[in-house]
Amino acid sequence: GKEETRDCVKERMAHQVTVSGKAALDAAVAAAWSRIPKGSVFAYFVADKVPPSNESWCPDCRHAEPVINAALRTAPATASFITVNVGLRDVWKSPDHPYRHDPTLRITGVPTLLKWDKEQGVTGRLVEDDCCDQERVNSFLQS
Repeated sequence: GKEETRDCVKERMAHQVTVSGKAALDAAVAAAWSRIPKGSVFAYFVADKVPPSNESWCPDCRHAEPVINAALRTAPATASFITVNVGLRDVWKSPDHPYRHDPTLRITGVPTLLKWDKEQGVTGRLVEDDCCDQERVNSFLQS
């Protein structure tokens, strides 16, 4: 007989927002939990894109972008995904960058993908090359 295939398209995808700066990140995290109190919150720290190419100055971030985008298509609708721009190269490379010294974030490289729990804080992280591994990113976003 004829094999029937059906596309299972989710009615809702993970909620996505892009921010710059710690205050905007904190506000986005708070908004995510007020929207879905038990949902997962992911923060993806990535290098800014540079005009006119609109590509990231960071090679690892450029490599991870299609991996992250593919994983987001299968992420749960209860997840919130916050893309956090860390700045242009000279801003990010400064040893005084606030994300490097934040006791919760402790961002050491980009790209970095964090999972945030409302009660426990940061409960997981994928850093640099890990963000380019489709299988790891997929399962991380499902966790």
